[in-house]
Amino acid sequence: MIDLNEYTPGVKEFIRVEVGRFTKTHPEVEVASAALYSSPLDCWLFLNFDSEENAKSFLKEWSEKGEPWVGEDESGSFNNSCPDYDFFEFGRMDFDEWCDEIEEASILTIRSTEEYQIDLEEDGDEAANIIFFKWLLSIVRELEAEGVFNGLQKASTFRLGVQILDSECEAFWISE
Repeated sequence: MIDLNEYTPGVKEFIRVEVGRFTKTHPEVEVASAALYSSPLDCWLFLNFDSEENAKSFLKEWSEKGEPWVGEDESGSFNNSCPDYDFFEFGRMDFDEWCDEIEEASILTIRSTEEYQIDLEEDGDEAANIIFFKWLLSIVRELEAEGVFNGLQKASTFRLGVQILDSECEAFWISE
């Protein structure tokens, strides 16, 4: 069983440490977005940062191609592709125990707010992705409320986000 509640303190600490490290190593960077990017079934989590400069370049590139490969919200377009951030995989956390559990279990049991039984062959990866996504989203929102991201040099419109690789699970929002 993967009990996400057991991992919550470690993930929170990982984010706190990496935000602090980014602030110290890149104090000049105007941050447009900070986002978690994960492939839970591959057992990894990245913390990524996108500069305002890179975000503008990304948006310009995609607008010239005429393709809508960007995020949209009430403040306009933004880079919602973590792999295209200029500080992609700034911090990395691996969960080797998850891989062991995923490989060994025919039915994957995940505990977060409740306990879930997932047959990956029948239910597909997205069933597990949704659970991990909701868990990561709650962590980022808690840390946002605690002011963990306040030390960053934020762009005038600063977004936080959570994105799961090859999934519909994605959320970005404007953070004050």
